[in-house]
Amino acid sequence: MERRTTTRARRGLTAALTALVMSLGAAVAALPAAAAGGPEVTVRQTPAADGTLDLVVTGTGFEAAVAGPGVYVAVGPKVGADWFVDASRFQKVKWVSVSATAETDSRAPLTPQGTFELTITGVAPTFTGGGTTYDHATTPFQVLTMAAHGSPDRSLDTATALTFPTPEPTPEPTPEPTPEPTVEPSPEPTPGPAPAVRVSRTALSADGPTTVTVEGTGFLPSLATGTRPPLAGRAAGVYVVFGAFPEVWGASQGAPSSARAATGATRWAVPADSMATIGGPGAGAVELRPDGSFTAEVVVDKSAVDAKSPAAGARYGIYTYAGSGAVVAAYETATPLTFTSPEPTPEPTPEPSPEPTPEPSPEPTPGPAVTVDRTVRADGRLDLTVRGTGFAAAAAGPGLYVAVGPKVGDRWYADASRFQQAKWVSARTTAETATTAPLAADGSFTVHLTGVASTFTGGGTTYDHATTPFQVLTMAAHGSSDRSFDTATPLSFAGTPALPGVGEPTPAPVEAGTVTVEGLTSGRVVAGGELTVTGSGFGPGETGIRLELRSDPVVLAANLTADASGVVTATVTVPAGTPAGRHTLVLVGAGQTLTQEITVTAAPARCVARAVTGATLTWGVRDSFRTYVTGPVAGGAVSASGVSGDGPWTWSGGTGRFNPDGPAGAASWSGRVHFTGHHGQLDLTVADPRVQVTSASSAVLTASVTSPEGSSRVTLATLALGSGSRTATADRVAYSGVPATLTAAGATAFAGFYQAGEPLDPVSFTLPLGGQVECDTSTGLAVTGADAAGAAGAAVVFVVLGSALALAARRRARLVTV
Repeated sequence: MERRTTTRARRGLTAALTALVMSLGAAVAALPAAAAGGPEVTVRQTPAADGTLDLVVTGTGFEAAVAGPGVYVAVGPKVGADWFVDASRFQKVKWVSVSATAETDSRAPLTPQGTFELTITGVAPTFTGGGTTYDHATTPFQVLTMAAHGSPDRSLDTATALTFPTPEPTPEPTPEPTPEPTVEPSPEPTPGPAPAVRVSRTALSADGPTTVTVEGTGFLPSLATGTRPPLAGRAAGVYVVFGAFPEVWGASQGAPSSARAATGATRWAVPADSMATIGGPGAGAVELRPDGSFTAEVVVDKSAVDAKSPAAGARYGIYTYAGSGAVVAAYETATPLTFTSPEPTPEPTPEPSPEPTPEPSPEPTPGPAVTVDRTVRADGRLDLTVRGTGFAAAAAGPGLYVAVGPKVGDRWYADASRFQQAKWVSARTTAETATTAPLAADGSFTVHLTGVASTFTGGGTTYDHATTPFQVLTMAAHGSSDRSFDTATPLSFAGTPALPGVGEPTPAPVEAGTVTVEGLTSGRVVAGGELTVTGSGFGPGETGIRLELRSDPVVLAANLTADASGVVTATVTVPAGTPAGRHTLVLVGAGQTLTQEITVTAAPARCVARAVTGATLTWGVRDSFRTYVTGPVAGGAVSASGVSGDGPWTWSGGTGRFNPDGPAGAASWSGRVHFTGHHGQLDLTVADPRVQVTSASSAVLTASVTSPEGSSRVTLATLALGSGSRTATADRVAYSGVPATLTAAGATAFAGFYQAGEPLDPVSFTLPLGGQVECDTSTGLAVTGADAAGAAGAAVVFVVLGSALALAARRRARLVTV
């Protein structure tokens, strides 16, 4: 008992001395947080006039964190045995690692010797996190360290107590004995205007989308500070949402995020200097002005919200609430909306006499249609004006892509590397740019594509309009499976270039005695290839003209006839047996002979592959990721569609081609696995995998990766076939237990949460071999993981980088990894 009393006395003396030093503005150095030889932490405290603390934290003995994921330094209460798993209990956090080169708001460097020094400013004696308010007076705050990314290593845990200054009481003034002074009342502070919202229209039609204007006032940026990325520690702004929410929906009322799940179009009003951080206007950002006002255009589509199954009794309206994890009751407003169905047109009452003429049945609404106007440049390239109608259904969805390229295979829309040019057409775009164009509410658009060439190289493959004709293609954007927007409009590169002039254009005369050849690439043609030869300077209507290939004369076309301008054109095939080397095309007429030298290259050896149908693929992505998603931290779920099993999953019915002689080939599958967690903050879908075998020892695995911000095709992993098991028969090839390694592109898809080179779950796949088919790029040409990743990266308009950035920020805010 005496020992405890002495301890309390010492503690009281220490607290008194600490309070005295802090009241004088001196920095207080806390005792080390761990015994000598292990991690030790020293904290220097400097009190501020507003009652907060500025801290300088120094750590030593953290060598074990150098090779690992680093260490977190956090400020908050140490609550429970699992205090390190819930980041919402921490008021301030910095990640200390050897990968950091300089201190920032969220990171600090760790030296190779395991030491660090960092600053944490503005630590308040109270804060709110995860809906709970913490007070140092009742739950003392400490400077805490722990292994980063949810590591189970507890050897880096330390806790150093903090002391907040006790404010000195203000002395009561001694009143003068006489006369009694008249005390002027202090003026009451004028409160700022309460947040308010005005919506341009509140009675809307339930039939189709309607755009309303939302004006907000009183949403002062200083009222809401973000608690999670991307605006952690900054003005969090305000979400402006069309949705159907229950009666109790606000975070300040304790409602979970699921109460705000039935949402449609969303805008985020943030200060001007934060708009780029959240993706800019294209991602829904609008400016929150310094006076707390904003103006946002919101698309109201009742059917889009109804598809998310709002709770019974949910109320449709325009809702506002604080962004980036902030909880501010004043920001939470609701403006009710009402929806009416269009009144049916009454049938006219026919007059008894004469008999009324029946009204014609209304024409069905036309589907998507595209027209293309082209201008031929002097160098043979095309400038295109593409006009579309009937695409109204795309306005409420992700929009559509307008692209130029060959339409190759049934899944022509899945590989962006086959498109020479592309633009994203969306209702969210207001003006045409190099990569985007607006979609009008009536479903019409106009897109300009310039400098379209007759040949181009994409994903390591060269495409030539002469052998694989190009088309103007439309398709639903962001990897959507909706095929109702697919159109294909053929292109022609033939014609006379448009020349500038004044007044009425005068046709340019055809120069006599010239010959041109289409179908050559750098003056070369493959034996067996097709050429179009045009010669001028012959007599009008001249007949009997012939086309030969020399030196050993081979007649390619005979009895040709010139047109009224003396021009003759012939499309011919170069014989497959033509020797490689220099040759001459010769047009022979009655009065002239025209020649053109060409180079013939040998036809490639014919490659024969085997058709693949009914292929299977078994893969679990990553076991620890599945466990993390469904575990207590993420509190999420994993669902699958079109696949069997509950992780690992099996995709069936795959198709493709395989050349056993390579070996080389590919197979693709349909089906997806959907991961959700952290109350919807984690939302990731891995779909439609494809395995490309590039050699006897290697392959790559690609898949469509989708988050709320968009979708892209990503090369996720390289496969070490030589380290797995392979069995082969005359009609079947199977690989099992193949190690899979995350690629750099895959690491980006996982927001850098995993590093390139980390293992994923092993892969097994079986390829049944059918009849012979022609080789394609997957079976006859070498394809590397780098090539595949480059092809995915080349699709500029198909990749949404905001998805990876947002997911990375959310994950790191949780302080856990798998």
